[in-house]
Amino acid sequence: MGCYWHAEAVFGGVDGVCSTKVGFVDAVEVVQLQYDSSVVSYGQLLQAFREGHEVGKQWANKKFASAVFASKSQRAEANAGCGAAAVRKLGPFTASKESDQLYYLRQKLPRLLKPTKNKKPTLSAAQLSRINHCIAFKLPYEHVLQKAREGRSSIGSAKSGSGTDTEVP
Repeated sequence: MGCYWHAEAVFGGVDGVCSTKVGFVDAVEVVQLQYDSSVVSYGQLLQAFREGHEVGKQWANKKFASAVFASKSQRAEANAGCGAAAVRKLGPFTASKESDQLYYLRQKLPRLLKPTKNKKPTLSAAQLSRINHCIAFKLPYEHVLQKAREGRSSIGSAKSGSGTDTEVP
C-alpha cells in the first residue's frame, strides 16, 4: 500500500472510520483504525485496503510492504479478503509523533489542527481524517467544513469524541 501517509489517506475516506493514527508494528509503518462497525464492516475495510494498493509496485524497503496486522479472531477473514498481501499477527502498536499524523492536512491546512478553548463548532477526528483524504486525492473538502459549521456529521454515524476537536474556520 506504500507509506503510512498514503494508507492513512485511503482509510480516512471510508465512511464509518472514526479516526486514523499512523505508527509502527514491529518496525513496519502501519495505520491504526478506529471504526464504527454499524457503518462499515471489517470486510469493507479489507476491500478499501485492496483498492488502495499501488498495484504492481515492489517496495525495496520492507517497512513499506503491504500487510494486514490482524487479531487472532480476524485472521481468517483477513486471509480471505486481502488478496496477495501478507496477514501478520497483531503486535504492539507504537504511535508515530504528532507531526506525522494527518500528514496531507498538516501540509495544506495546519490551522485546522490547532486546538481551541472557545465554544465554536469543532471538527471531529473523523472529519479531520476525511479532509486529509480529500486533500491527498485532490478532492473537494469544503462540504465537510460546511457540515461541521452546521453541526452535522459528514460521514455517516461517526461521532466526535475521540481525538482532538478543533475549531471550524
